Amino acid sequence: MPNLGGPELIIILLIFVLLFGASKLPALGRSMGQSITNFKKGVEEGKGEEDKAAAEAERLRTQAAELEAQAEQLSAKADQPSLNGSSAADRQHR
Repeated sequence: MPNLGGPELIIILLIFVLLFGASKLPALGRSMGQSITNFKKGVEEGKGEEDKAAAEAERLRTQAAELEAQAEQLSAKADQPSLNGSSAADRQHR
């Protein structure tokens, strides 16, 4: 898209005046400004929600890793032989 210079902007402004009328241009500009403001707020809210979701996912990953480590420790304890020479798994099968 080529750069817009002074003459091009004047032509565009004249087209707007012809389409909407001079009295409606301030209201049109105001509504455009409000729309842009609302869009920016929505984008910021979306970023905040993404950050919260990422933090929650990381917390769940950490919790899952801790639970896996605990499960491995319990599994290793169950496989160790006791004082009488049999493991906990062997005692369960008897």
